[in-house]
Amino acid sequence: MWKIFSCLLALTMLASIIGCSGNGQYLAATKPLVEQYHQILNRLTEFEKQPYSTQQATLDFYQKYCQDVAQIKTGFCLQSNCGDKKTAAFHADFIRLLDIAELMGQTISNDLLRYQTIIAGTKFKDAGQRQAEVRIISDKWESRAVAAREAYSAEHHKLIATISEKYGIILAPIGSNLLIGELKKTFK
Repeated sequence: MWKIFSCLLALTMLASIIGCSGNGQYLAATKPLVEQYHQILNRLTEFEKQPYSTQQATLDFYQKYCQDVAQIKTGFCLQSNCGDKKTAAFHADFIRLLDIAELMGQTISNDLLRYQTIIAGTKFKDAGQRQAEVRIISDKWESRAVAAREAYSAEHHKLIATISEKYGIILAPIGSNLLIGELKKTFK
């Protein structure tokens, strides 16, 4: 009985070592996740090209975007990165990209929600005091949103060639968020 168990254990360990040594399984397991990232990236750029509609639509979009990125990141984290050093480095870089993408979406949506809460829940002495507070909040929001987008764009740009080489998926570079200026105008 022990001999059978030890043989099965040895075969299982050998199979797992052989499975980990090749990048084929890793690439096959992560390709659907990279394709999902490509799809949400396309939705992001299409949303940002549209004329600005409302704060609520923007808030809803970026909250959904954050959920989608978190789902991809969870799937990616569950995959083994036990390939060669180059694959392990790519794995870490892609997870960092997803962290930054999620942070960018959270910066836009959470700060927008915070703005709505502060303005709705604060009693101001006069219109001038309210305008000054709105200006401060909107300037902070804009600087955070722009900084988060620049960090995301830079990290995304670093991985475009690697993703194309590994998966055959061509990602377009992302630039600045055209909606930030339009959205800031709605802070009143």
